[in-house]
Amino acid sequence: VYPPLPNTPFPAVLKMEAASYKMPPRVDVNLAFIRNPTRVSVLWNVEDEDPSLPPMESYTSILLAMETFKGSGVFLKWDTYDKLQAKSLPMCALINKFKRGHKLCAAVVGKDIFGRYGPYSKVVTAILPD
Repeated sequence: VYPPLPNTPFPAVLKMEAASYKMPPRVDVNLAFIRNPTRVSVLWNVEDEDPSLPPMESYTSILLAMETFKGSGVFLKWDTYDKLQAKSLPMCALINKFKRGHKLCAAVVGKDIFGRYGPYSKVVTAILPD
C-alpha cells in the first residue's frame, strides 16, 4: 500500500482560451530497469490521442516511493522528481536514486499551459533486481 497522492491545485483564474481544450489527460506510465549505466526509466505517454487536448507546460510531478525495507511492501512517502518541461510524447526520466531489490512505485501528472493539472497516472510498481 502506497501513500495517498498529493492534491493538485486548480487555478483561481483561467484564460477564456482554456475552454476550447479538454482537461489535461491521464498518462500511461511504465518502468524499466536499465543495466548499463544503472538507472530506472520512467516512461509515459497519453492513454488516448485526441486533437482537443491542451498544450502541455510540464510534467510537474514524477512521484516515486521506495519500500522502506526490502520485501516489506511499506511505503512511507512520495518523493518528487524534478519538474520536466513538456516535449513530444512519449517522454521519460532516468532515475539513479533507488535501492536494488526493493519495490518502487511511480506516478506522473501533467500540467497544461493554463495551469490545470490532469489526473495522476495509475501507480505502477516494479521490483528492482539485486
